[in-house]
Amino acid sequence: MATPLTVPHPTLRSVGKWLTETCAPRVHVEWVVAHKRLWLVQLDFEWSQLDSGIDPLDHMRSTRRRAPEIEAALVFEPYIVGNPTRWKKLRNLQDFDFDTASAAPRLYSATADRIDLELATDAYGLAREIEAITAGSAVIRMEIAEEGAANFNLPRTETVDGKQAVDWLAHQIGHYRDKVSSLGNVAFITHAFLPAHAGVWAYADPGQKIAFVDGLWGLPDGLQVLPHDTYQVDVKRQKIVSEKIRYKPRFLYETPSGEWKYVDVLKRKSRASTLPRSDVVEIGIRTARIAEKLGERAQIMWFSGIPSDYQVGRNLPWFRARETVDPAPRQGPKFRPITVSTAEDLTRLPSGNVTIRLDPDADLIRSEQFLDQVIAVAQARSLPVEILGSALSHTYYRLFQSGVVVNPPNYANYSRSRGKRIFGKLVRDKIPENIKGGGENVVEGRLAKSDLIDALFGKLFEEAFELRTATQLPGAVEEISDLFEILRAIAQAKGANWQDVEEAANRKRADRGGFVERRVLVETSFAQPGQKQAGLPEIRLHELDAPRSTGEGSVIFPFSALLEGKLPIETTLRNNRIALSARMSRNGLVVSLKIVDEDNSREEQLRLFE
Repeated sequence: MATPLTVPHPTLRSVGKWLTETCAPRVHVEWVVAHKRLWLVQLDFEWSQLDSGIDPLDHMRSTRRRAPEIEAALVFEPYIVGNPTRWKKLRNLQDFDFDTASAAPRLYSATADRIDLELATDAYGLAREIEAITAGSAVIRMEIAEEGAANFNLPRTETVDGKQAVDWLAHQIGHYRDKVSSLGNVAFITHAFLPAHAGVWAYADPGQKIAFVDGLWGLPDGLQVLPHDTYQVDVKRQKIVSEKIRYKPRFLYETPSGEWKYVDVLKRKSRASTLPRSDVVEIGIRTARIAEKLGERAQIMWFSGIPSDYQVGRNLPWFRARETVDPAPRQGPKFRPITVSTAEDLTRLPSGNVTIRLDPDADLIRSEQFLDQVIAVAQARSLPVEILGSALSHTYYRLFQSGVVVNPPNYANYSRSRGKRIFGKLVRDKIPENIKGGGENVVEGRLAKSDLIDALFGKLFEEAFELRTATQLPGAVEEISDLFEILRAIAQAKGANWQDVEEAANRKRADRGGFVERRVLVETSFAQPGQKQAGLPEIRLHELDAPRSTGEGSVIFPFSALLEGKLPIETTLRNNRIALSARMSRNGLVVSLKIVDEDNSREEQLRLFE
C-alpha cells in the first residue's frame, strides 16, 4: 500500500518566490515527487499575446434575433406549468419555484406518431412552425414513456433551424420506430435556445442549512466532464461559506453556427469565479426552498445569467435529477493517468495498472454507449477512473453506481454529513439549543467538573485573542462581555462571591492603581544619594518582549510577543540554523520550524518527506 506524501510547503514557497521575482508573466509549473525528491519538470509562460482563447463573459448572445411566435404552434402543444402531463421533463417544472407562468420556460411537446404523420404530409409546414415558435434557434429533446426505458442523455439537437430540426426528427423516428411498442410513447420537446452565462448543478436537503452549487461557463453538459467551481451556501445566513475556484481551461460553447463544442478560455480569465456571488447565493437559497417544498433532496440543473429579454429570470431551474448519490467520492489507488477521449483510446490502454482519465470529446459527453464502454473496461481490469466533472452529474452517478472507483483529483470536501463542523470546546449554556433551533444536528456532552477550571482558562485565552483583533467598538464591547462572563464563571467554580471579587478589585485599584497611565517597569536598583528620577520615556513593546533562548534548549515567548506575531528566533541545531516562530490564533498556539541555512537549504528542504 502506497504511503501518502506530505506536500513540501517550504520548498514550493521558495520556488514560487523565485518565479515571482524572475518571471514577468504568469507561469504554470508542473512538478512530481519521486524518491523523496521534488522535481520541477515543466515551466510554461502565460503570454497574453499568444492567448487564443475567448473571454467566457462575452460568449453568450445577449439579444434575440426575433421574437417567438407562440400562436404558430399547431403540431407542437405549448405546456403550461401545473397542467397534467405524461412527460417527466414537463412535470419536472412543477417541482420548481416559478412565481408566474411567464417566469417559467416556454416548452412545446409533440408525440412521435403525430410528427411522423406531419413529416409525411407537410414537412415544410412543420419546419416553419418550429422556426416560428423558437425564433429560429430550436433545441429539441426526447422522452420515452415505456417501462424500463432510460431517459437520461437521450439524443437531443444542438441549436438548429427549422429545416435542420425536421431532418433530425425524421432520423430519430426512423431509429426508434422498431425499438418502442408505439411511437405515441415517444415525445419530442422543443424550446428556444437559452443563452445563459453558465450552467449549474445544485443540491440541498430539507432541514439542512448548507446548499452545494457547482458552476461552469457555457452549456450545462460541460459540467459532466470539465473542471468547474464549487460553492457552499449557508441558506439561513444567505452567504457563501466555502468556495473552490479551479483552473478552468475549457467550456462547452454554442458557436454562431449552432454547433456545441469545447473552446479554450483566455488564460487570464481561467481562474476567475464562474458565477457572481449574488447568483451563487440565489441559486443556493432557491434550491434549499425547493427541497423544503418537496420534502426531499433537490438536485437541480440551472441556467444562470440569462439575458432579461428572455423574461424567465436571471437564474432558471431547468431539470431535476432523481438519480442522486451522496457526492463523497470513493478514493482508491492512484496509478499513472492515461487520458481517454474516444472509444479507440480505450483499446490503446497499456497493460498493468493505470488510471483512466476520462476526458471525452464534446460529441461523446452524452453518449451512454461510450460511458458503458469505459465502465466495462474499468470493471474488467479493476481500474480507477479520474473525472474532472461535477459529482452531481449523470456521468459521476453512472460511474459511482457501477462500483467503479472514482478519483476526483481536486474535489471540494463534500461531506457525507452535511455541513459537518467539529468544535470540541466549552461553549455558553444556550449555544447548543440555539444551533438546534437553526435546523442543525448537534452532538454535545457535559464536561467533567474537575476539568472545568482548565477549560475556562482556555476560553479566557481564546476570548482575549478575539478582543485583541476586534477593530470596531461594538465588537470590542461584545468580546469584553465574553471575558466578563468567563471571569464570573471562574469565580463561581472557585467558590468566590462576585461581589467579593469586585470589592477586592476596588481595593487594589485604590492601593496600586489601574493601567490608565501606560507605565512600564523596566528595572529596579538601589538609588544613590541625591540621584534624581528620570522622566518617563515612551517605550515600544517590542523593546521589552522579544523571544529569547534560555540556553537550555528552550525558547521563551512572552505572552505579548505571541499576540504580536514576533519574527522568528534563530538557533543552531546539527550545524544548521533553525528559525523557530510562534504566534497566537483564536484556536491556540501556532508553532513553525524552518531550516534557514543557505548552504544546505536545497538539500534539506527536499528531504522534508522523511
